Amino acid sequence: MPFVTEIQTRFGRAGIWELTESPQELTEYFQFSPLEKTEFEKINAPKRQTEYLSTRLLLQKMLGRKTEIGYQPDGRPVLKESKLNVSISHSANLVVVLLAEKACGVDAELKNRNIENVAKRFLHPDEIGNIESSGNRWFLQILYWCAKEAIFKCSCQHGIQFDQQIKIKPFDAVNETFFSGTLCSENTTEHFSLQWLEFKNNIIVFCVEIENIEK
Repeated sequence: MPFVTEIQTRFGRAGIWELTESPQELTEYFQFSPLEKTEFEKINAPKRQTEYLSTRLLLQKMLGRKTEIGYQPDGRPVLKESKLNVSISHSANLVVVLLAEKACGVDAELKNRNIENVAKRFLHPDEIGNIESSGNRWFLQILYWCAKEAIFKCSCQHGIQFDQQIKIKPFDAVNETFFSGTLCSENTTEHFSLQWLEFKNNIIVFCVEIENIEK
């Protein structure tokens, strides 16, 4: 099986699985529970089937045992037989799972994905200025997108305006892999610690909340 690697981050353990096998190949390794069988049979797209199976096989390898994934009312995944928090991300060619003691978030995107047309929808004007002056616009757009997605997954808030409410503190992405961000709402400001890395032409960002301040 194409289990790629396991990484100990500052925030928890991360597993990365490269999507190279078909659903038919992966089902040979996976033992369905009745609920998982029902869920899987509702998925029609082969890529989504591959993501479903590889995510659960990756978790099984990381934990050393099989565990089912449930979902909270807000859509966040939970492990049914573990106290660890979990966050999951899929890119075009990877599945990434983060396990942590605290609420966490992870996001992965292909480094060469063009998101120029939607950048203004998720970047604050100050962030656009920082990115434009960096000389590395496309890379930082992807990095900021992953960071904001990871923060969104880590937080339990909904209806978030990425461009106005989630802000990334300026940092030197060429020389620094750790950085920080905030999510501001009407009553609270949440502070997050983040880490990024590049893997198999993907940008991956890990995130945990470090402080929640009521206004």
